[in-house]
Amino acid sequence: PSNTNVQYDNFGGLLSSNTKRVELLKGSQSALRGSNAVAGVLTIDTLGMSDADNTSTQYVDISYGSKNTLAASYSYLNRINALTTSFSISHYETDGISSASTLNTNYPTNDKNSEQDSFTQDRVAFGAEYKLNDAVSFGANVFKEKSKAEFDEYFYTSDWTDERVGPIDGTPDDYGTRDALGYRIFTQVQTKNWTHDINYTSYNLDRFSTSPSVAPESASGAYTSEFTGKRQTINYMATG
Repeated sequence: PSNTNVQYDNFGGLLSSNTKRVELLKGSQSALRGSNAVAGVLTIDTLGMSDADNTSTQYVDISYGSKNTLAASYSYLNRINALTTSFSISHYETDGISSASTLNTNYPTNDKNSEQDSFTQDRVAFGAEYKLNDAVSFGANVFKEKSKAEFDEYFYTSDWTDERVGPIDGTPDDYGTRDALGYRIFTQVQTKNWTHDINYTSYNLDRFSTSPSVAPESASGAYTSEFTGKRQTINYMATG
């Protein structure tokens, strides 16, 4: 069987701003992506430099909904002769819900189990591509993303027989942060029958989670957790 690809680990914070297309491939088509993709491939295309014409283009998207949820994004694309540039910025915030009162319906919903868990996220990205001639182009992309999310504690008994097992609000000081920085340098060479793509990518992630005080019935004690990761890849793909 194929292995699950976990190179992307933040679907919970994936927002729809600047998204152009979402495509799900299932079956034999996905084998084009390699042996680990036989179960399927999810492709998410964002507004990018290929969408720019010979003038500047701007996109603005603002929405507001329940739980004081606000999503706002701005994108700018510009092409001048051989040079294409792109810029985007987005912000998302919500008061959120209490997963304890939503998921653990057996635990009494009271002042202890109705605290909303908020979420905020900010992202900025920039890209540039220069077309040297009809056959060769090169460019770079960079993005910075920062988010913060509150979360609930977990209730259980030693024998796990209590029907109230599940998330509880506990104390209101549990939260996690996530800071990500990524960039890509690429070149594309078009020959008679083939398109050659060479990419170098770097991804840096800092993750922090803390629960400095907990309710007596919480499954875990107070804790603070930090994680730092870095991934660098060089990729070559030829299509024709």
